[in-house]
Amino acid sequence: MDIELLKFVFWLILKTGYHVALLQECTTDQWTCADDKRCISQHHVCDGLFHCTDGSDEKRDRCASMECPGNKWRCGNNKCIETTLVCDGRDSCGDESDENIHLCNSWNCSSGFWKCQNGKHCIPQEKVCNGHIDCKDGSDEQNCENWTCAEKYWKCLDKSKCIHYTDVCNGHGYTDCDDESDESDKVCLNSPCLRNGWKCRDKTTCVQEDMILNGQRDCPDNSDEVMENHIGKTCLEGEYQCDNLQCISADHLAEVCDGLTSMFGWLGCRDDSDEAHCKEWTCLPDYWKCADNKTCIPLYNVMDSYPDCRDESDEIVKYHVNRGCKIGQFKCDNLRCIQPEHVCDGSTLSYHDCYDGSDEVDCEKWACIPGFWKCADNKQ
Repeated sequence: MDIELLKFVFWLILKTGYHVALLQECTTDQWTCADDKRCISQHHVCDGLFHCTDGSDEKRDRCASMECPGNKWRCGNNKCIETTLVCDGRDSCGDESDENIHLCNSWNCSSGFWKCQNGKHCIPQEKVCNGHIDCKDGSDEQNCENWTCAEKYWKCLDKSKCIHYTDVCNGHGYTDCDDESDESDKVCLNSPCLRNGWKCRDKTTCVQEDMILNGQRDCPDNSDEVMENHIGKTCLEGEYQCDNLQCISADHLAEVCDGLTSMFGWLGCRDDSDEAHCKEWTCLPDYWKCADNKTCIPLYNVMDSYPDCRDESDEIVKYHVNRGCKIGQFKCDNLRCIQPEHVCDGSTLSYHDCYDGSDEVDCEKWACIPGFWKCADNKQ
């Protein structure tokens, strides 16, 4: 390429901040702008935002015949929005085309939504007969005696409204139903709790399973925190059971063998038993067990020049010589694994990088991944 043209390309990049693709063709999942040949994602074409400097990606004649991705709805200004935002009483398009009265009169609400009787708005089903007016015509709070409550909701005995099942017999000292039936003896005394809740020893209050043995009093009589009341209790599949019978949910298993006691975090076992059986514990995917078998640390903390294991084994080369990287990852000279988009990106200080600089060496031999462009000096 002519040196003057090359200089112009660099000037244009600095001037516009765009990576102009004059030296490469756009990939199959990209779209070429009309004037500057810039490559943009196909998802950015006709999304209501200008990504091409000439606006060619948002021309009306092109966008009018295109469908929005992922079953989204196209606004009058070509912007794409979620179908659940159409006729919800809010201008999500910016031009109010999603709230047009003629559109909404014939619009079929999305699954899980209910149309107000005036035909103008769709509201979530759980907002119907909840004691609060959400439709402008108040129709969502009418004829509630014939309404079937949404999933996880319970109808008060006077059939006037639906409340969330966790509000039934919760013993918080106030009622949610106008007739106070959600805390009445008729409903709460000696009757089973809804949705596998646990009945306090006062026989009237229900608490959820995750409230048992969590270090906080949820039952008025504190029976949810007395271990003897829960002998034989088992956790759900995928959960971790502490020695004190407390359950750690599947979403918080990273708290097990993380090297922290309950003093530093409330998601682990209150008796710290989640730190006592680490030799037998299998670390989660993307975690690595320290050589002393006491702690699991995230893989991105291995060989990052900062010891996270108490024995510092995460920074000792001999423990990682035979450890391979995942398919597609780049293995640094210091045996750290990083994602390919961080190789030859000109950075060495980010926690995404190798820290030893090996991801910025021999870049002229590195093939950029799809969606990235190599500078003319072959260094980035």
